[in-house]
Amino acid sequence: MEELPLWIIIEQLGSAILTHVKGDIFEIGIGFSTVVFKKFAEEFNRDLYCLDQGRGRCRWARELGGCKIFHARSLKTIRTLPELSFAMGLVDGRHEANTVRQEMYYFLDRLAIGGIIFMHDTYPLTDKKMRNKDHKRGPAGDVYRVRQELESNKTLQTFTWPYTAAYCGLTMVMKKDPNRPYWRK
Repeated sequence: MEELPLWIIIEQLGSAILTHVKGDIFEIGIGFSTVVFKKFAEEFNRDLYCLDQGRGRCRWARELGGCKIFHARSLKTIRTLPELSFAMGLVDGRHEANTVRQEMYYFLDRLAIGGIIFMHDTYPLTDKKMRNKDHKRGPAGDVYRVRQELESNKTLQTFTWPYTAAYCGLTMVMKKDPNRPYWRK
């Protein structure tokens, strides 16, 4: 099977989401996804909030322009953000369930009905190098637990693609509209 570009799902769905949902865009973890989100922010006249503790990535994104950059740990940063509504976002920062859980619930509270949050690294990782705490990506491997919790939440719709985002799993989490009969609990 030919490998798909890293963020092809977001690239394909971004226009559909932003055409129908009002709100800004966020990402935790600056990287190649930032280019994709910046394109959508410009096309749909939305603000893009980028959170990352890595100095090099923040410098790169500043040079890219068009992003509101927050250089610090996400859990510290989200306490300082103004009250915003988001249409779309990506959680791909610290690869540890407790942190991801807190990030997800913070942004789910601010996600517009029909909005989407993408989560990366949502499959159990079998590669020992990826689970190693000394690995540059951090202690990955248990973010799938947050995915499983969200899958059981009746106010959310979730779907996971195992074959994209470096085969680590990319999960789409949509906030349901409680007024739509086909989305009721």
